[in-house]
Amino acid sequence: MPGGGTLTVRALRDGADVALEVEDTGEGMDARTRERAFDDFFTTKASGSGLGLAFVRRVVEAHGGEVLLTSREGRGTVVRMRLPVTDASLGGAGVGEAA
Repeated sequence: MPGGGTLTVRALRDGADVALEVEDTGEGMDARTRERAFDDFFTTKASGSGLGLAFVRRVVEAHGGEVLLTSREGRGTVVRMRLPVTDASLGGAGVGEAA
């Protein structure tokens, strides 16, 4: 965060899912940036590759999860990743699913 701020990371159990939240108190994103945040090679930084959030979304969705982004200009951004909890003893089936 170029202007300073706080970065908070939380891990939570949310029903049959586990959630990881990454929240900052930075400058937030405008509407155009929010719309394109998960696009490959989209960046607002001079030295960024624009692959970070696109990669995160692909990996999380490949494991049956979802990624949500909320951001308000001047207030910060929250990226929430939700993944289903699996039990290795069930052969990788999700909670409540038959192996």
